[in-house]
Amino acid sequence: MRLRFNPLQPDPEALPPAQVRFENIRIEPWPEGTKIRVLMELTPFQSPPNLEVVITDAENQEVTSAHIIENVDYRLVITLHLRRAPASPHYQLTARLIYPDLGTVDERNLTFDLPSSPPQP
Repeated sequence: MRLRFNPLQPDPEALPPAQVRFENIRIEPWPEGTKIRVLMELTPFQSPPNLEVVITDAENQEVTSAHIIENVDYRLVITLHLRRAPASPHYQLTARLIYPDLGTVDERNLTFDLPSSPPQP
């Protein structure tokens, strides 16, 4: 596990923008099926990247997204709220690392299913 960096001192392992990558992405749907927690780990970077996270449904329609400008942390957790009631349990998450002058330097696509809805009393 990498220790948290000191933002006032450059990380000696920091990579230039073209080499920055996702190290890990984990998806955790909330039990009620209306929110998705996304945990991301990035390689150390010399310059803060922009992040884009988009979730689409089985029909490839966007149901939620987040844009983070000049992210400063190597590890982050975001919670995305689904805009409408799930029509299908099948979803895809697309995460992109972006630098304005280079475009997308890394992209990951993960599929996941929402949990079955809990029984109504």
